[in-house]
Amino acid sequence: YQRRVHGKQWYQRRVHGKQWYQRRVHGKQWYQRRVHGKQWYQRRVHGVIDQIQRVRTQVGGVALVTPTSEHVARQSTANAMDSFSETTEKSKLWPGYSEMLRGVMGRPPAKPEESLQLRALRENVVVVAKSMEHLSDESQKAVADMAGKLVDFMWAEVRPVLEKQQLVVSRRRIDELTEVDAAGFADRIAGYKDDVAELESRVAGYAADVEEAYKNILSRTPSEEAYNRLVSEIGAQALLDTGCSKEDFLEMIVAGSYCTVTPSSILPNGMDLARDEVEQLALDEDFQIPPRGSIEFDECAILWSMFKNSQNIALNFFKFGLNQTKLEHWAAPPKLDDVPQEIWADLPPEMYPFMTKNRDQGEGFVQTFSDAEVNRVFKTDIEQLRDTEAEVERLEAEQPENERRGAIRDRDLGRAEERLQALRTKVDGRIKAALTFAKASDAGLNTDFGTSFGYAQKQVESQT
Repeated sequence: YQRRVHGKQWYQRRVHGKQWYQRRVHGKQWYQRRVHGKQWYQRRVHGVIDQIQRVRTQVGGVALVTPTSEHVARQSTANAMDSFSETTEKSKLWPGYSEMLRGVMGRPPAKPEESLQLRALRENVVVVAKSMEHLSDESQKAVADMAGKLVDFMWAEVRPVLEKQQLVVSRRRIDELTEVDAAGFADRIAGYKDDVAELESRVAGYAADVEEAYKNILSRTPSEEAYNRLVSEIGAQALLDTGCSKEDFLEMIVAGSYCTVTPSSILPNGMDLARDEVEQLALDEDFQIPPRGSIEFDECAILWSMFKNSQNIALNFFKFGLNQTKLEHWAAPPKLDDVPQEIWADLPPEMYPFMTKNRDQGEGFVQTFSDAEVNRVFKTDIEQLRDTEAEVERLEAEQPENERRGAIRDRDLGRAEERLQALRTKVDGRIKAALTFAKASDAGLNTDFGTSFGYAQKQVESQT
Protein backbone atom coordinates (compact mmCIF):
# COMPACT_ATOMS: atom_id res chain seq x y z
CA TYR A 1 0.00 0.00 0.00
CA GLN A 2 2.82 2.36 0.93
CA ARG A 3 4.55 1.63 -2.40
CA ARG A 4 1.30 2.43 -4.20
CA VAL A 5 0.98 5.71 -2.32
CA HIS A 6 4.60 6.66 -2.93
CA GLY A 7 4.16 5.80 -6.61
CA LYS A 8 1.14 8.02 -6.89
CA GLN A 9 2.99 10.90 -5.22
CA TRP A 10 5.95 10.39 -7.55
CA TYR A 11 3.57 10.48 -10.54
CA GLN A 12 1.89 13.66 -9.28
CA ARG A 13 5.29 15.33 -8.88
CA ARG A 14 6.13 14.39 -12.47
CA VAL A 15 2.82 15.82 -13.69
CA HIS A 16 3.27 19.01 -11.69
CA GLY A 17 6.80 19.32 -12.98
CA LYS A 18 5.60 18.96 -16.54
CA GLN A 19 2.91 21.58 -16.00
CA TRP A 20 5.47 23.92 -14.44
CA TYR A 21 7.75 23.38 -17.43
CA GLN A 22 4.89 24.07 -19.86
CA ARG A 23 4.03 27.26 -18.05
CA ARG A 24 7.65 28.38 -18.29
CA VAL A 25 7.68 27.62 -22.02
CA HIS A 26 4.39 29.44 -22.61
CA GLY A 27 5.61 32.37 -20.56
CA LYS A 28 8.79 32.55 -22.61
CA GLN A 29 6.79 32.40 -25.84
CA TRP A 30 4.47 35.15 -24.60
CA TYR A 31 7.49 37.28 -23.69
CA GLN A 32 9.05 36.68 -27.08
CA ARG A 33 5.85 37.72 -28.83
CA ARG A 34 5.76 40.90 -26.77
CA VAL A 35 9.39 41.62 -27.67
CA HIS A 36 8.81 40.87 -31.33
CA GLY A 37 5.67 43.03 -31.30
CA LYS A 38 7.60 45.91 -29.77
CA GLN A 39 10.36 45.50 -32.33
CA TRP A 40 7.78 45.43 -35.15
CA TYR A 41 6.21 48.58 -33.79
CA GLN A 42 9.59 50.29 -33.50
CA ARG A 43 10.45 49.36 -37.08
CA ARG A 44 7.16 50.83 -38.27
CA VAL A 45 7.70 54.05 -36.31
CA HIS A 46 11.19 54.40 -37.71
CA GLY A 47 9.77 53.69 -41.16
CA VAL A 48 7.32 56.58 -40.77
CA ILE A 49 10.00 59.03 -39.63
CA ASP A 50 12.45 57.96 -42.34
CA GLN A 51 10.04 58.61 -45.21
CA ILE A 52 8.29 61.82 -44.13
CA GLN A 53 10.60 64.04 -46.17
CA ARG A 54 10.30 61.77 -49.21
CA VAL A 55 6.48 61.68 -48.96
CA ARG A 56 6.48 65.45 -48.55
CA THR A 57 8.57 65.85 -51.72
CA GLN A 58 6.25 63.56 -53.68
CA VAL A 59 3.33 65.91 -53.04
CA GLY A 60 5.25 69.07 -54.01
CA GLY A 61 7.30 69.95 -50.92
CA VAL A 62 4.39 71.32 -48.91
CA ALA A 63 5.03 73.06 -45.60
CA LEU A 64 4.98 70.80 -42.54
CA VAL A 65 2.33 72.84 -40.76
CA THR A 66 -1.33 72.16 -40.07
CA PRO A 67 -3.11 70.72 -41.98
CA THR A 68 -0.61 69.63 -44.65
CA SER A 69 1.80 68.19 -42.08
CA GLU A 70 -0.94 65.92 -40.73
CA HIS A 71 -1.71 64.60 -44.22
CA VAL A 72 1.98 63.92 -44.92
CA ALA A 73 2.36 62.11 -41.57
CA ARG A 74 -0.76 60.02 -42.09
CA GLN A 75 0.32 59.04 -45.60
CA SER A 76 3.76 58.09 -44.25
CA THR A 77 2.08 55.97 -41.58
CA ALA A 78 -0.11 54.22 -44.14
CA ASN A 79 2.96 53.49 -46.27
CA ALA A 80 4.97 52.13 -43.33
CA MET A 81 2.12 49.89 -42.18
CA ASP A 82 2.15 48.26 -45.63
CA SER A 83 5.99 48.07 -45.68
CA PHE A 84 6.42 50.82 -48.30
CA SER A 85 9.27 53.33 -48.00
CA GLU A 86 7.41 55.95 -50.08
CA THR A 87 4.05 56.51 -51.74
CA THR A 88 3.72 54.12 -54.66
CA GLU A 89 1.02 53.09 -57.11
CA LYS A 90 0.04 50.34 -54.65
CA SER A 91 -0.04 52.53 -51.54
CA LYS A 92 -3.32 53.44 -49.90
CA LEU A 93 -3.91 57.16 -50.41
CA TRP A 94 -4.90 59.13 -47.33
CA PRO A 95 -7.87 61.42 -48.30
CA GLY A 96 -6.05 64.62 -47.31
CA TYR A 97 -2.94 63.56 -49.23
CA SER A 98 -5.13 62.85 -52.25
CA GLU A 99 -6.61 66.35 -51.99
CA MET A 100 -3.14 67.88 -52.08
CA LEU A 101 -2.28 65.82 -55.16
CA ARG A 102 -5.50 67.01 -56.83
CA GLY A 103 -4.79 70.69 -56.14
CA VAL A 104 -7.73 71.14 -53.78
CA MET A 105 -5.46 72.55 -51.04
CA GLY A 106 -3.67 75.04 -53.28
CA ARG A 107 -0.57 75.19 -55.47
CA PRO A 108 2.47 73.50 -53.83
CA PRO A 109 5.95 75.07 -53.96
CA ALA A 110 7.29 72.34 -56.27
CA LYS A 111 5.82 69.98 -58.85
CA PRO A 112 4.22 66.82 -57.37
CA GLU A 113 4.77 63.40 -58.92
CA GLU A 114 2.53 63.28 -61.97
CA SER A 115 1.84 59.54 -61.72
CA LEU A 116 0.45 59.99 -58.20
CA GLN A 117 -1.63 62.98 -59.29
CA LEU A 118 -3.24 60.98 -62.10
CA ARG A 119 -3.90 58.06 -59.79
CA ALA A 120 -5.55 60.34 -57.19
CA LEU A 121 -7.78 61.86 -59.87
CA ARG A 122 -8.81 58.45 -61.26
CA GLU A 123 -9.70 57.16 -57.81
CA ASN A 124 -11.64 60.33 -57.01
CA VAL A 125 -13.84 59.87 -60.11
CA VAL A 126 -14.82 56.38 -58.94
CA VAL A 127 -15.40 57.56 -55.34
CA VAL A 128 -17.67 60.41 -56.45
CA ALA A 129 -19.62 58.07 -58.73
CA LYS A 130 -20.13 55.56 -55.89
CA SER A 131 -21.49 58.35 -53.69
CA MET A 132 -24.28 58.82 -56.26
CA GLU A 133 -26.53 56.07 -54.98
CA HIS A 134 -29.15 56.75 -57.65
CA LEU A 135 -26.82 55.61 -60.42
CA SER A 136 -27.45 52.10 -61.73
CA ASP A 137 -24.86 49.33 -61.65
CA GLU A 138 -24.50 49.74 -65.40
CA SER A 139 -23.68 53.42 -64.96
CA GLN A 140 -21.16 52.65 -62.23
CA LYS A 141 -19.40 50.17 -64.50
CA ALA A 142 -19.34 52.70 -67.34
CA VAL A 143 -17.75 55.28 -65.02
CA ALA A 144 -15.06 52.83 -63.93
CA ASP A 145 -14.30 52.01 -67.57
CA MET A 146 -13.97 55.65 -68.68
CA ALA A 147 -12.26 57.09 -65.55
CA GLY A 148 -8.76 56.73 -67.03
CA LYS A 149 -9.70 58.38 -70.34
CA LEU A 150 -11.55 61.17 -68.54
CA VAL A 151 -8.56 61.98 -66.33
CA ASP A 152 -6.08 61.86 -69.25
CA PHE A 153 -8.22 64.25 -71.30
CA MET A 154 -8.73 66.73 -68.45
CA TRP A 155 -5.03 66.53 -67.57
CA ALA A 156 -4.21 67.64 -71.11
CA GLU A 157 -6.79 70.42 -70.78
CA VAL A 158 -5.25 71.79 -67.60
CA ARG A 159 -1.67 71.93 -68.90
CA PRO A 160 -2.06 75.35 -70.63
CA VAL A 161 -3.70 76.77 -67.51
CA LEU A 162 -0.91 75.52 -65.24
CA GLU A 163 1.77 76.86 -67.57
CA LYS A 164 0.17 80.32 -67.68
CA GLN A 165 -0.02 80.31 -63.90
CA GLN A 166 3.59 79.14 -63.63
CA LEU A 167 4.69 81.96 -65.93
CA VAL A 168 3.15 84.50 -63.56
CA VAL A 169 4.81 82.81 -60.56
CA SER A 170 8.24 82.69 -62.21
CA ARG A 171 8.14 86.40 -63.10
CA ARG A 172 7.14 87.21 -59.55
CA ARG A 173 10.03 85.13 -58.18
CA ILE A 174 12.50 87.05 -60.33
CA ASP A 175 11.24 90.38 -59.01
CA GLU A 176 11.28 89.19 -55.39
CA LEU A 177 14.79 87.70 -55.52
CA THR A 178 16.15 90.73 -57.36
CA GLU A 179 14.74 93.04 -54.71
CA VAL A 180 16.13 90.97 -51.82
CA ASP A 181 19.66 90.20 -53.13
CA ALA A 182 20.26 90.12 -56.87
CA ALA A 183 23.91 89.08 -56.53
CA GLY A 184 23.34 86.40 -53.92
CA PHE A 185 20.49 84.79 -55.86
CA ALA A 186 21.98 85.28 -59.32
CA ASP A 187 21.93 81.55 -60.15
CA ARG A 188 18.29 81.13 -59.13
CA ILE A 189 17.28 84.28 -61.00
CA ALA A 190 18.96 82.94 -64.12
CA GLY A 191 17.08 79.67 -63.75
CA TYR A 192 13.74 81.45 -63.45
CA LYS A 193 14.56 83.57 -66.50
CA ASP A 194 15.17 80.42 -68.53
CA ASP A 195 11.82 79.07 -67.33
CA VAL A 196 10.10 82.32 -68.32
CA ALA A 197 11.60 82.26 -71.81
CA GLU A 198 10.48 78.65 -72.35
CA LEU A 199 6.98 79.25 -70.94
CA GLU A 200 6.46 82.43 -72.97
CA SER A 201 7.14 80.57 -76.19
CA ARG A 202 4.50 77.96 -75.35
CA VAL A 203 1.91 80.24 -73.77
CA ALA A 204 1.89 82.46 -76.86
CA GLY A 205 0.07 79.73 -78.77
CA TYR A 206 -2.73 79.26 -76.21
CA ALA A 207 -6.17 80.82 -76.52
CA ALA A 208 -6.73 83.94 -74.43
CA ASP A 209 -9.79 82.47 -72.70
CA VAL A 210 -8.25 79.08 -71.86
CA GLU A 211 -8.32 79.79 -68.09
CA GLU A 212 -11.92 81.03 -68.16
CA ALA A 213 -13.05 78.00 -70.17
CA TYR A 214 -11.39 75.60 -67.71
CA LYS A 215 -12.88 77.46 -64.74
CA ASN A 216 -16.34 77.13 -66.30
CA ILE A 217 -15.84 73.38 -66.44
CA LEU A 218 -14.82 73.32 -62.75
CA SER A 219 -17.88 75.40 -61.86
CA ARG A 220 -20.09 72.93 -63.81
CA THR A 221 -21.20 75.59 -66.31
CA PRO A 222 -19.35 74.82 -69.56
CA SER A 223 -20.57 76.23 -72.85
CA GLU A 224 -22.64 73.95 -75.07
CA GLU A 225 -19.68 73.59 -77.42
CA ALA A 226 -17.33 72.69 -74.56
CA TYR A 227 -19.83 70.17 -73.14
CA ASN A 228 -20.26 68.41 -76.49
CA ARG A 229 -16.49 68.26 -76.85
CA LEU A 230 -16.19 66.64 -73.41
CA VAL A 231 -18.76 63.99 -74.31
CA SER A 232 -17.11 63.29 -77.66
CA GLU A 233 -13.45 63.22 -76.57
CA ILE A 234 -14.04 61.19 -73.42
CA GLY A 235 -16.49 58.82 -75.06
CA ALA A 236 -19.15 59.52 -72.44
CA GLN A 237 -22.19 58.88 -74.62
CA ALA A 238 -22.28 55.27 -73.44
CA LEU A 239 -22.46 56.52 -69.85
CA LEU A 240 -25.22 59.03 -70.65
CA ASP A 241 -27.19 56.28 -72.42
CA THR A 242 -27.31 54.32 -69.14
CA GLY A 243 -29.44 57.07 -67.56
CA CYS A 244 -26.68 59.25 -66.11
CA SER A 245 -27.77 62.90 -66.11
CA LYS A 246 -25.77 65.84 -67.44
CA GLU A 247 -25.36 67.17 -63.91
CA ASP A 248 -23.94 63.87 -62.65
CA PHE A 249 -21.59 63.66 -65.63
CA LEU A 250 -20.25 67.17 -64.98
CA GLU A 251 -19.75 66.24 -61.34
CA MET A 252 -17.52 63.35 -62.44
CA ILE A 253 -15.65 65.69 -64.80
CA VAL A 254 -14.87 67.96 -61.85
CA ALA A 255 -13.81 64.96 -59.76
CA GLY A 256 -11.27 64.00 -62.42
CA SER A 257 -9.91 67.52 -63.00
CA TYR A 258 -6.95 69.17 -61.32
CA CYS A 259 -8.12 72.18 -59.31
CA THR A 260 -6.54 75.44 -60.47
CA VAL A 261 -8.76 77.89 -58.57
CA THR A 262 -9.84 78.53 -55.02
CA PRO A 263 -12.57 75.91 -54.38
CA SER A 264 -14.87 78.49 -52.78
CA SER A 265 -14.94 80.45 -56.06
CA ILE A 266 -16.63 77.58 -57.92
CA LEU A 267 -18.68 75.95 -55.18
CA PRO A 268 -22.24 76.98 -54.29
CA ASN A 269 -22.72 79.32 -51.34
CA GLY A 270 -22.06 77.31 -48.20
CA MET A 271 -24.65 79.17 -46.12
CA ASP A 272 -27.38 78.57 -48.70
CA LEU A 273 -26.54 74.87 -48.69
CA ALA A 274 -26.52 74.74 -44.88
CA ARG A 275 -29.90 76.54 -44.70
CA ASP A 276 -31.43 74.02 -47.11
CA GLU A 277 -29.95 71.10 -45.15
CA VAL A 278 -31.29 72.42 -41.83
CA GLU A 279 -34.78 72.80 -43.32
CA GLN A 280 -34.68 69.27 -44.72
CA LEU A 281 -33.40 68.03 -41.37
CA ALA A 282 -36.31 69.74 -39.60
CA LEU A 283 -38.69 67.76 -41.82
CA ASP A 284 -36.88 64.44 -41.47
CA GLU A 285 -36.17 64.62 -37.72
CA ASP A 286 -39.40 66.42 -36.75
CA PHE A 287 -38.36 69.61 -34.94
CA GLN A 288 -39.18 73.30 -35.24
CA ILE A 289 -36.81 75.94 -36.61
CA PRO A 290 -36.82 79.76 -36.64
CA PRO A 291 -38.17 81.55 -39.73
CA ARG A 292 -35.90 81.97 -42.74
CA GLY A 293 -34.13 85.32 -42.78
CA SER A 294 -33.84 85.52 -39.00
CA ILE A 295 -30.52 85.70 -37.16
CA GLU A 296 -31.51 82.63 -35.15
CA PHE A 297 -31.98 80.55 -38.30
CA ASP A 298 -28.63 81.66 -39.73
CA GLU A 299 -27.04 80.67 -36.42
CA CYS A 300 -28.60 77.22 -36.86
CA ALA A 301 -27.13 76.99 -40.38
CA ILE A 302 -23.67 77.97 -39.12
CA LEU A 303 -23.90 75.45 -36.27
CA TRP A 304 -24.93 72.72 -38.70
CA SER A 305 -22.09 73.48 -41.13
CA MET A 306 -19.58 73.29 -38.27
CA PHE A 307 -20.82 70.26 -36.35
CA LYS A 308 -22.96 68.14 -38.68
CA ASN A 309 -20.32 65.39 -38.66
CA SER A 310 -19.35 65.71 -34.98
CA GLN A 311 -21.30 63.06 -33.07
CA ASN A 312 -24.67 64.66 -33.84
CA ILE A 313 -23.87 67.73 -31.73
CA ALA A 314 -25.86 70.05 -34.00
CA LEU A 315 -28.74 67.61 -34.51
CA ASN A 316 -29.17 67.00 -30.77
CA PHE A 317 -29.23 70.73 -30.11
CA PHE A 318 -31.88 71.25 -32.78
CA LYS A 319 -34.05 68.44 -31.45
CA PHE A 320 -33.67 68.88 -27.69
CA GLY A 321 -32.16 72.29 -26.99
CA LEU A 322 -33.63 74.61 -29.62
CA ASN A 323 -37.29 73.69 -29.07
CA GLN A 324 -38.88 74.79 -25.83
CA THR A 325 -41.66 72.25 -26.43
CA LYS A 326 -39.28 69.44 -25.51
CA LEU A 327 -38.07 70.58 -22.12
CA GLU A 328 -37.97 67.03 -20.79
CA HIS A 329 -34.58 66.66 -22.48
CA TRP A 330 -32.68 69.89 -21.79
CA ALA A 331 -34.92 71.75 -19.34
CA ALA A 332 -33.86 75.22 -18.31
CA PRO A 333 -33.73 75.87 -14.54
CA PRO A 334 -37.22 77.04 -13.48
CA LYS A 335 -37.68 80.63 -12.41
CA LEU A 336 -39.10 81.33 -8.96
CA ASP A 337 -42.09 83.10 -10.48
CA ASP A 338 -42.94 80.02 -12.53
CA VAL A 339 -43.06 77.57 -9.64
CA PRO A 340 -46.34 78.74 -8.04
CA GLN A 341 -48.04 78.83 -11.45
CA GLU A 342 -47.00 75.26 -12.23
CA ILE A 343 -48.22 74.08 -8.84
CA TRP A 344 -51.54 75.95 -8.98
CA ALA A 345 -52.21 74.75 -12.52
CA ASP A 346 -52.65 71.21 -11.18
CA LEU A 347 -54.90 72.18 -8.23
CA PRO A 348 -58.70 72.07 -8.43
CA PRO A 349 -60.01 75.35 -9.92
CA GLU A 350 -61.71 76.60 -6.74
CA MET A 351 -62.88 80.21 -7.03
CA TYR A 352 -64.64 82.48 -4.59
CA PRO A 353 -67.13 83.69 -3.41
CA PHE A 354 -68.98 80.66 -2.06
CA MET A 355 -72.70 81.24 -1.51
CA THR A 356 -73.51 80.80 2.21
CA LYS A 357 -77.19 81.78 2.22
CA ASN A 358 -80.13 82.31 -0.10
CA ARG A 359 -80.20 85.90 -1.34
CA ASP A 360 -83.64 85.52 -2.94
CA GLN A 361 -82.10 85.38 -6.41
CA GLY A 362 -84.93 83.17 -7.62
CA GLU A 363 -84.65 80.93 -10.62
CA GLY A 364 -81.70 81.20 -13.00
CA PHE A 365 -79.00 82.44 -10.68
CA VAL A 366 -75.86 83.42 -12.65
CA GLN A 367 -72.63 82.57 -10.82
CA THR A 368 -69.97 85.24 -11.48
CA PHE A 369 -66.37 85.72 -10.40
CA SER A 370 -64.10 88.72 -10.32
CA ASP A 371 -61.38 89.19 -12.92
CA ALA A 372 -58.80 88.81 -10.17
CA GLU A 373 -60.17 85.37 -9.28
CA VAL A 374 -60.24 84.31 -12.94
CA ASN A 375 -56.65 85.49 -13.39
CA ARG A 376 -55.51 83.73 -10.21
CA VAL A 377 -56.89 80.33 -11.18
CA PHE A 378 -56.55 80.46 -14.98
CA LYS A 379 -53.35 82.51 -15.32
CA THR A 380 -51.24 79.64 -16.70
CA ASP A 381 -54.02 78.57 -19.06
CA ILE A 382 -54.53 82.15 -20.27
CA GLU A 383 -50.80 82.55 -21.03
CA GLN A 384 -50.70 79.25 -22.92
CA LEU A 385 -53.79 80.22 -24.91
CA ARG A 386 -52.34 83.64 -25.72
CA ASP A 387 -49.01 82.18 -26.90
CA THR A 388 -50.65 79.44 -28.96
CA GLU A 389 -53.11 81.81 -30.61
CA ALA A 390 -50.20 84.12 -31.52
CA GLU A 391 -48.31 81.16 -32.98
CA VAL A 392 -51.31 80.14 -35.10
CA GLU A 393 -51.71 83.71 -36.39
CA ARG A 394 -48.00 83.90 -37.23
CA LEU A 395 -48.03 80.60 -39.10
CA GLU A 396 -51.19 81.51 -41.00
CA ALA A 397 -49.60 84.77 -42.16
CA GLU A 398 -46.26 83.14 -43.06
CA GLN A 399 -45.30 83.07 -46.75
CA PRO A 400 -43.07 80.01 -47.34
CA GLU A 401 -39.92 80.71 -49.39
CA ASN A 402 -39.71 77.17 -50.79
CA GLU A 403 -41.42 73.80 -50.80
CA ARG A 404 -39.62 72.61 -47.66
CA ARG A 405 -40.68 75.71 -45.75
CA GLY A 406 -44.24 75.16 -46.93
CA ALA A 407 -44.24 71.59 -45.61
CA ILE A 408 -42.75 72.76 -42.29
CA ARG A 409 -45.34 75.57 -42.02
CA ASP A 410 -48.25 73.18 -42.71
CA ARG A 411 -46.92 70.69 -40.17
CA ASP A 412 -46.37 73.30 -37.43
CA LEU A 413 -49.70 75.01 -38.14
CA GLY A 414 -51.61 71.74 -37.83
CA ARG A 415 -49.92 70.96 -34.54
CA ALA A 416 -50.47 74.48 -33.19
CA GLU A 417 -54.19 74.29 -34.05
CA GLU A 418 -54.41 70.92 -32.29
CA ARG A 419 -52.72 72.35 -29.19
CA LEU A 420 -55.05 75.38 -29.26
CA GLN A 421 -58.13 73.17 -29.45
CA ALA A 422 -56.82 70.96 -26.64
CA LEU A 423 -56.15 74.02 -24.47
CA ARG A 424 -59.65 75.40 -25.07
CA THR A 425 -61.17 72.03 -24.18
CA LYS A 426 -59.06 71.93 -21.03
CA VAL A 427 -60.08 75.46 -20.03
CA ASP A 428 -63.77 74.68 -20.61
CA GLY A 429 -63.45 71.67 -18.33
CA ARG A 430 -61.80 73.74 -15.62
CA ILE A 431 -64.50 76.42 -15.89
CA LYS A 432 -67.19 73.78 -15.37
CA ALA A 433 -65.26 72.40 -12.41
CA ALA A 434 -64.96 75.91 -10.92
CA LEU A 435 -68.73 76.42 -11.19
CA THR A 436 -69.30 73.07 -9.48
CA PHE A 437 -66.84 73.85 -6.68
CA ALA A 438 -68.64 77.16 -6.01
CA LYS A 439 -71.49 75.04 -4.51
CA ALA A 440 -74.21 77.61 -5.09
CA SER A 441 -76.77 74.83 -4.72
CA ASP A 442 -75.73 74.38 -1.09
CA ALA A 443 -77.01 77.89 -0.48
CA GLY A 444 -80.37 77.00 -1.99
CA LEU A 445 -79.71 78.70 -5.34
CA ASN A 446 -80.77 77.27 -8.71
CA THR A 447 -77.79 78.13 -10.89
CA ASP A 448 -78.24 78.82 -14.58
CA PHE A 449 -75.24 76.68 -15.47
CA GLY A 450 -75.22 77.51 -19.19
CA THR A 451 -75.31 81.27 -18.71
CA SER A 452 -72.76 81.11 -15.90
CA PHE A 453 -70.43 78.99 -18.05
CA GLY A 454 -70.72 81.40 -21.01
CA TYR A 455 -70.02 84.40 -18.82
CA ALA A 456 -66.89 82.79 -17.27
CA GLN A 457 -65.72 81.63 -20.71
CA LYS A 458 -65.88 85.18 -22.04
CA GLN A 459 -63.94 86.39 -19.02
CA VAL A 460 -61.12 83.96 -19.81
CA GLU A 461 -61.15 84.78 -23.54
CA SER A 462 -61.07 88.52 -22.85
CA GLN A 463 -57.78 88.10 -21.01
CA THR A 464 -56.10 86.19 -23.85
